[in-house]
Amino acid sequence: MLTIIAVLQRHRGLLLRLLAVAGIGLPLAAALIALGWYRGDWPEQRFLLLYMAPLFAFGAVWARAFLSAIDRAEPRVALVDGLAFVAGGIRAWGGWGVLPYSGHMLFLSFVALTADDRRFRWTALLLLALTSWFKLALWHDWRSWSLGVTLGAAFAVARGLISLRTNRRETA
Repeated sequence: MLTIIAVLQRHRGLLLRLLAVAGIGLPLAAALIALGWYRGDWPEQRFLLLYMAPLFAFGAVWARAFLSAIDRAEPRVALVDGLAFVAGGIRAWGGWGVLPYSGHMLFLSFVALTADDRRFRWTALLLLALTSWFKLALWHDWRSWSLGVTLGAAFAVARGLISLRTNRRETA
């Protein structure tokens, strides 16, 4: 566990630069593909512009904040944060049909429940509403939506329990 944290700390500068590029490049690529390749195909454009691009940007900004604060975080809390991010990302980057949960809903519900920064919490809530519209109103995908929310909440509970134990130890 500490090895993972140490690797992130050691390569933080490179990772921060990569996330900055990804946070701009991936939404831009999604927009260019939507408007170029899928010209006239509104469902595909809508998917790329409103479903994928915002989460690419938000995920990169959140991950940059996570890496910037990793020295101040309790290592087990940081591990849960990182696992929630990766579990959401794995599904969003091609786990469809293999992983039954929504990566968007997992990550966004986790951030909405755990973020100390109001900007992250409110952005996560807005993106949760947008993602819910896609999942429930357009695609009628209650299963991955509910599993994603449940997993995001489970990660948030795990994080809270670790924080509670750490605080009890520090005050004892």
